[in-house]
Amino acid sequence: MSISYPGSNPDPAPGTTILAARRPSVLAMSWTETHKRWAALREVRAEIERNGELPWSAELADIFGTPRKLVLALQYFWTLTLAARVDDATELDGAGVARLAAQRFTEQNTGLRHVLERHSPSLAAHEQRIVADFGGHAYARTPA
Repeated sequence: MSISYPGSNPDPAPGTTILAARRPSVLAMSWTETHKRWAALREVRAEIERNGELPWSAELADIFGTPRKLVLALQYFWTLTLAARVDDATELDGAGVARLAAQRFTEQNTGLRHVLERHSPSLAAHEQRIVADFGGHAYARTPA
């Protein structure tokens, strides 16, 4: 039995899933590949904190493909971690601490923040939405 969705290809290419055939932006990763990717992101973040620059190498190219995809992965990490920190702080101490939690996270990751600002101009607006959604207050960034 084949399920077809409007605009989808009911017969995906051999070796692909229906989801991958419909959504080429979705990557199928094994558990090992996922761990390798997160380990590489940890190393990249450490390197950024040491020298303030986005690293690039053949190994990173094998994992992420392009520097832009590496930046997108770093943005995902930033957004996910910021939302978790703000949510935890709000749940434990109330809405007023959302901004403080965001500022503390930024202070702990200044190198990454600067790299992301250079490569992703919309980052600040996105942060403001996260803090407002979780804490109900606008995020007032401290000058760098």
